[in-house]
Amino acid sequence: MKSSTKCASLRLNPIVLAITCAFSSAFAQAQTTSSVSTLPSVTVTAEGDTEYTSPITSSATKLATPLRELPVSVHVVTEELIKDLAIVKPSELVSLVPSVQQVVGYGGVGSQTFIMRGMNNNSINYRNGYRSEDRYAPRDMANVERVDFVMGPSSAIYGNAPPAGAVNTITKTPFFGNAHNASLSLGSWASVRATGDFNWSSGDLAFRLNVATDKANSFIEYEQPQNTLVAPSFLYRIDSGTEIMYAMEYYKTRVDGFSNGLPMAVGVFDLDKGATTSKTWAQFNNENQSHRVELKKKLNDDWAFRQGLYSERTKQDLRGVSPTYFNKYDGTSLSSYPLIYNAMPKNDHDTDVSQTELNGSIDLFGQKHKVLLGYEYSKSRFTNSYYSQAEVGDAGTFGSQNMTSISFSGEKWLSESTSKTNAIYVNDQFKLGQLNVLLGLRNDWIETSSLTSSQQNSALSSRLGLLYPLTKQTSVYYSLGQSFVPNLGKTESGGVLDPEKGLQNEVGIKHAVTPKLEATLAVFDIVKSNVSRSKTESIFYLDGEQKSRGIEATLKGRVTSSLQVIANMSYLDYAKITAGTNANSSLYGAAKNVFNVWALQSVKSPLPGALSFGLGVSSVSSRPADSTNTGFELPAYTKIDAGIFYRQRNIRYALNMKNLNDAKVFDTADGVFVQRQTPQSFVATVGIDF
Repeated sequence: MKSSTKCASLRLNPIVLAITCAFSSAFAQAQTTSSVSTLPSVTVTAEGDTEYTSPITSSATKLATPLRELPVSVHVVTEELIKDLAIVKPSELVSLVPSVQQVVGYGGVGSQTFIMRGMNNNSINYRNGYRSEDRYAPRDMANVERVDFVMGPSSAIYGNAPPAGAVNTITKTPFFGNAHNASLSLGSWASVRATGDFNWSSGDLAFRLNVATDKANSFIEYEQPQNTLVAPSFLYRIDSGTEIMYAMEYYKTRVDGFSNGLPMAVGVFDLDKGATTSKTWAQFNNENQSHRVELKKKLNDDWAFRQGLYSERTKQDLRGVSPTYFNKYDGTSLSSYPLIYNAMPKNDHDTDVSQTELNGSIDLFGQKHKVLLGYEYSKSRFTNSYYSQAEVGDAGTFGSQNMTSISFSGEKWLSESTSKTNAIYVNDQFKLGQLNVLLGLRNDWIETSSLTSSQQNSALSSRLGLLYPLTKQTSVYYSLGQSFVPNLGKTESGGVLDPEKGLQNEVGIKHAVTPKLEATLAVFDIVKSNVSRSKTESIFYLDGEQKSRGIEATLKGRVTSSLQVIANMSYLDYAKITAGTNANSSLYGAAKNVFNVWALQSVKSPLPGALSFGLGVSSVSSRPADSTNTGFELPAYTKIDAGIFYRQRNIRYALNMKNLNDAKVFDTADGVFVQRQTPQSFVATVGIDF
């Protein structure tokens, strides 16, 4: 495929292309007067030397920065952790990060909706630094290098997003060298999963291919999921200071008999593991395809240029049976809880993003500044429709479901909305003596439209971070961050709603227990204001404020040469609606107490290879299932995971035992019903490097 064809398929604003050309011209001129240095090389570590820690991240500032120097809470989940815990869905990451709980999507298919520090991230996530709308869109972990959880507001660097935090997934890309891996897993409920990671290079060209496919039954009656991932990527080194990379991801999910949750009713937590409202004809289908093109160029020893283009298309349809959305918990008995047919033949979203960035070092007022300058253009479109028959379809009650199969017909549009954003941003890192200073500023101009209404918003977001080293091992920090989200719709008088705003204050301590063992402690306070509510389908008003505050701590790294550990705890002192409708109600899904630990111990054995054992415990307190002050809560649980790992030369064997004590784990599905998570299960994996 020619590069011109790729760019055309992104359908980006012509202004973007003009700005890109202008930048490129200016940078080319700069290059003629400056020396060019070689791009950094990629180092591949041996399997036996894997680590659970990553000392550097770029997700908080878009510039590679040591975690110890960042006045921000960032939690990195490495590829080694993902492999050792046999994680295949993003929702399984929650036990590795403090103050994070999952919100399940349709059929529990692995959406990236999280409760972070008590607040919903509204499925706003990032993939390699690009905004990705992942509401109910499943993702696979087979091509993931790491996942960074940047806690608190990140609008100063990423723009329009709630104050909960930014989840940035970094995917695997080519490197210069040849390395291949293939694995096969067999597990509970006749699950079969195969993955492959293949990297080749020749001269200045490198190619990588990640693939995965799986199929299984389920502990939930009728449910049968199957998934396929294909992710090729190319890297071409044009010269010693210039490279271009193209990456594509295609992921398809189909769930026959998918379960869309259980009623919020007394007795629901005592149901059989396989309890469902579903039928054999129920079906969930999702296709996600994305393309990414990035040009990186070293201008001289101090400055570099990056141009990135990202395009994502998600198509989704579903038809099934659900608890009535509007009933929630109102004392209705479980046996008579009403069910409805629900179906959406179209629940699609498209996203196009262009990022033009210049980063480097500059001396100002006697200080050396590490600066990032950027311009971003993005466009998103959401299309939803439903079947009119499903709108009024009565599926009976939970105790006596209507067994008549419904024939969905009469498609009717429900909504279509678009969002266009132009933004400029700057990030500056410098030192005043021993004090590390982080400054961020971003201005977004957003045009949104929904049905027949449209509006324009402008928002300036900023952040300040200060980190001071008390000793070589210990630093204290303070950060102040803002967020914003444009509120869609008109007011009763025809005006435009002010954007939703967030503000967080955070103080913390970072301490190196040893060079390979890090501890952090953070205290935070978040306020979200201008929360909107709908009066009618098209009329909205500002009604509400939400607050959360708490403390979280982590310990991560090597305790000894043979023992690795990742442990975290969080205490959410306050997470409530503080003004407006449902004032004084607790925020749904926000657990007050959370404790997680996973330890991996290598042991000596008479066997010729390397043997290790893993043990993990996750303990989560009860939490509200909805935010309507009904008192209906998800039960507390303590879950135990374990693993046995053995490697002989280039072959790795693993046995993962998940939820070994068969704990009852329930999560909320958008605060309208609940869904049980996987009970006791086993996965055996064999992988080979070649």
